[in-house]
Amino acid sequence: MWSKAVLPENGDAAIRQLLSAWLGSVQRYIDMLTNDNCWWHNERANISTLAGAAWSIGWVALEEYPTRKHRPTTSHIDQPETGGRGRCDLYISNHHEDFAFEAKHAWQRLDGPDVVKVAMDAARKDALALKKGEAGRHFAATFIVPFLPKAEVQGMTEEDLRGRLKEWLDSQNTFIGDTQRNIAYAYTFPGTGTESWSNDINHFPGVVLVLEEVPVA
Repeated sequence: MWSKAVLPENGDAAIRQLLSAWLGSVQRYIDMLTNDNCWWHNERANISTLAGAAWSIGWVALEEYPTRKHRPTTSHIDQPETGGRGRCDLYISNHHEDFAFEAKHAWQRLDGPDVVKVAMDAARKDALALKKGEAGRHFAATFIVPFLPKAEVQGMTEEDLRGRLKEWLDSQNTFIGDTQRNIAYAYTFPGTGTESWSNDINHFPGVVLVLEEVPVA
């Protein structure tokens, strides 16, 4: 396994704790389900890993909830929100502060067009649209799942694959660099030597989570 959490110099303890717990949650999932991983599904599945991380350290979390509280007047079965009502992807709280997150999921082929900036911009736009009372701190969360063709991986050593991933990470100025003071990120690549993380076409060695704090409007 190759994993790391990175915070800016002024990064706070709460975000460090959450990212560390997220790395642990991802590892717990793949330890229990040896033929599956939690990052190659979709955005919602990845959000659940961050929510699970919060619960694992004694915090609380709510996923995909309407930002306008429902006030029923009679007995009925709950229905999906319509009519333009807002939703928040994830709410997390501890005893001292709370956080609201808007998330995006990016599939990034290592040798393909870069979609990381597009995903981060979209997550930031949604996070900036959160109302002031949603939480004390607002974040854009971008889950990035790098992949490459299975046929290419089959000819690589684990060291070669790690080299490709490191080369890609080093190129990601969108979230890596001294100027990104409001960005923290973590990555884990448990599948650099694992055939299980391949489908018929591609290999998915791991996942990156980028958290960008945005101003509360």
